Amino acid sequence: MIRRVISVLALLVASAFSATEYSVRSWQSEDGLPGTVLRSIVQSSDGFLWIASPEGIARFDGIEFENLILPAEIQLPRIGPNRLFATPGGVVWFSGSRGSLLRIQGKQVRKLWDDEGPSSKQFVTQVVALDDQRIIARRGEEIWWVSEDVPRLLTAPDEAIQEALARDFAAREQSGRIRPDGKPARLMDRSGRVWTPGIAPGIQVATPDGTSLDLDLSEIDRSIDVTEILEDRDGNVWATSSLSGLIRFRKLRAEVLDDADGLTERTAIALIEDAEGVLWLGLRSGGVDRVSENGIRHYEFAPESSGPRRPVAAFYIDRDEVLWAAARDGSVFRWNGQEFVLAFPRLDVFTKIDTLYQEASGTFWFGGQHGLFRMDADIPQLVGTSVGIPPCHITVLTGSDGSEGADPAAGSVWFGTMDGRVFRGSHGRFQQVGSGNDLGNRKISALLVEDANHAWAATLDHGIHFWDGTRWHRFDRHDGLPDQRITCILSDTRRDLWLGSLGGIFRVSRVELLARIQDPQAQVRWLRIDRSDGLPTRECMGVSLPSGWQTRAGKLVFPTSRGLVLIDPTQIEVNTSPPPIFIRQVRANGQLTLPSDGRLNVGPGRTRLEFSYHGLGFSAPEKISYRTRLSGLDDTWREVGALRETTYEAVPPGNYIFEVSATNGDGIRSESAASLEIRVTPRFWETGWFLVLGITSIISLAAGTGWVIARIRMKRRIHALKIRQTREAERARISRDLHDDLGASLTELSILSALAAENPDDATLRPSLNQFSGKAKMVVGTLDEIVWAATPSEDSLHSLVEYLCAFAREFLENAAITLRTDVPRHIPDLPIGPNRRHNVFLAARESLNNAVKHARASEIRLRITLDDNRLTIEIIDNGRGFDVEYASSGNGLENLKKRMTDCGGTCTITSTKPGGSVITLTLPLPLPQPG
Repeated sequence: MIRRVISVLALLVASAFSATEYSVRSWQSEDGLPGTVLRSIVQSSDGFLWIASPEGIARFDGIEFENLILPAEIQLPRIGPNRLFATPGGVVWFSGSRGSLLRIQGKQVRKLWDDEGPSSKQFVTQVVALDDQRIIARRGEEIWWVSEDVPRLLTAPDEAIQEALARDFAAREQSGRIRPDGKPARLMDRSGRVWTPGIAPGIQVATPDGTSLDLDLSEIDRSIDVTEILEDRDGNVWATSSLSGLIRFRKLRAEVLDDADGLTERTAIALIEDAEGVLWLGLRSGGVDRVSENGIRHYEFAPESSGPRRPVAAFYIDRDEVLWAAARDGSVFRWNGQEFVLAFPRLDVFTKIDTLYQEASGTFWFGGQHGLFRMDADIPQLVGTSVGIPPCHITVLTGSDGSEGADPAAGSVWFGTMDGRVFRGSHGRFQQVGSGNDLGNRKISALLVEDANHAWAATLDHGIHFWDGTRWHRFDRHDGLPDQRITCILSDTRRDLWLGSLGGIFRVSRVELLARIQDPQAQVRWLRIDRSDGLPTRECMGVSLPSGWQTRAGKLVFPTSRGLVLIDPTQIEVNTSPPPIFIRQVRANGQLTLPSDGRLNVGPGRTRLEFSYHGLGFSAPEKISYRTRLSGLDDTWREVGALRETTYEAVPPGNYIFEVSATNGDGIRSESAASLEIRVTPRFWETGWFLVLGITSIISLAAGTGWVIARIRMKRRIHALKIRQTREAERARISRDLHDDLGASLTELSILSALAAENPDDATLRPSLNQFSGKAKMVVGTLDEIVWAATPSEDSLHSLVEYLCAFAREFLENAAITLRTDVPRHIPDLPIGPNRRHNVFLAARESLNNAVKHARASEIRLRITLDDNRLTIEIIDNGRGFDVEYASSGNGLENLKKRMTDCGGTCTITSTKPGGSVITLTLPLPLPQPG
């Protein structure tokens, strides 16, 4: 255990130990392999891995195995060596032990040679591509030329062919491929390490400096018989075995120190390194572990008898190299070389300290739930609004000490708060950096200050931010950040940023981030380290400070819930191979659709498009992230993370190009995006000709509608003109009545009054005075009639009947003729209009006047009936009667009929001599409206 601790400390200094650490994973038949007996492995030029076994041939994309469906006439040999070869164009060749040769491209398989007899041992041991068209195959001692899938034996191969075969043979000797004798060759990887199979219990790895490591594979199988070794483009080493399936070896990027190595517990929440290179670890359950070359020793802040164990809230080492520790209960301790002692034993108000910092000038600051404290005369004093600090919960304290050689007072103090604000202080005064919710109102989990005007701020769930001296710039998932829950931020010797998060550890180039501020389309490469790289868990603790540390040797240490993670940035081997990207399938409205000649026609009408794709990456395929774009619909790329499917709902008719690119876990993007041209055909009503027809129809409809509207407007104008003419006619009638009736009567009254005025005592003038009185009454009656005819409120059937009855009663009373009326009790108040009302009244008045003047009747009957929406007025007298035919030749009766015709009614006259007369006036009435 002590040796393990010493090795970990050596990692902090030289990192030699991690060079021999590998993760091992195996795949068996239950994982999708055609079988566990594997004979050969190869990587095709398009990036797929191909594995051969007696049970079949499979293609592997890092996540799924796809077994090749062979034609019925092709049978794979059950015994003997099988070999796979790769040539340009994604072509893979399979050689059977009895001389067969298969050409495989995609899912197409063609057999070039049939198997020979069981006794034959002449099988293909080399397949070499001279160029895209010329393929050379060695079969035993024979050399064959394969052109257009037709083999032709070369009796005298030229020198170029011999050299190509020799170069291929030498390369196979160093690439772990099967040798002609059937034994696997050793592999020299890109880092110069030599992999030698067949050394129990598995494989031996030798480094260029002479050290070696035996990879123990006994957990997979007690005895591993390696048949072939391969290094893929990502730097992973693969081995096929005769009984144990497929095995992958991947160099780990992180070393872990946990309770198995002597720590008191594996969950560390804070750490710091002192001047002697000793690591101090704050533990979740309480107390501190001191890790040194002499071993691991645990310390508590107080004897166990004094109360519960106290977890660390923050570590800090001051300018005098004294270690300070703030406990969760609010106490602050100092290390005196033997133990932790309470720094402020009698200061009860000084509690809940979460962070500490000392300026270059020597001023000590403490931050926590109750705000900011400054050390004055060895006593912490609360500072607040007097120096520009509002009430706040301070989560992190740090600072900038100015340039080298400058006045220490020129430095500045920075702190972040729980509600997402950052403050900067200088010369005892503080002010907020930025304003409002620039940092999303999230907890500031870490600050990295570069100088007085530039700083990085990490937040929980809002990414990281950069202060450029003027404003904050945010970087989040839209910029490729794998996880926005950042717990710490560090800078290595190359000034790259390292971020601890709840989703792993990330490295990003500071230069690339700053370039993205200038160009939002600039690529930012995020290297992500997680469980596949050796982390025991993806969650880096952000409970206490410091939550990450850079050692004096430049190594990075992160506390996690399952141990201490150590990373050497200089030993990180980046996978610089761009991941190939493929579109697997497309569904249109849920139906699987196959492209034709690189184009896809779907529709008609709006279509739901589903794209499935994958990028090839064999180190950690789960860390591959994708971005997609449907040109013609999307203006920019859509970052979809690790999703291998994208859906577009209701894509309208048109021409589009779907593009997808992949980025591996080391931030390397595909060289070119996979693309597919798509045409969504329109329905017939969405076509151009239908659009033209529709526009024409709309124009015609608009013109027709305009014509109709114009006609309606014209009718309205004509109607308004008729109303105006009717009004003018009514005014003319009223003027005529006033002139003819009232004017003549008033003239006559004037003459009579003048005669009476000449001699008022003359008895001969008494008849004239009586006539004057009668004429005056007549004038009043005529004026009342004119007023009634002109009053709009009287335009109803009820008013007509009522006024007619009243007139007949008064008129016949003056004439000393008996009137008998037969009128319904209830007359509806139906509107009939002023013209019709007046004409009916005049006709009835004329009829009564004729009966009084000519009939010599002693009795007149007025009968009014309402039947079938028709008004009937009958004027019946018992006079002497008259000849209707003779009387019709005059104007009186004709005017009567004309009046009734003008208002839409009729006039019927019957008479007998003697026996009296009957005048019948009929008028159709409007239908009563509901309600």
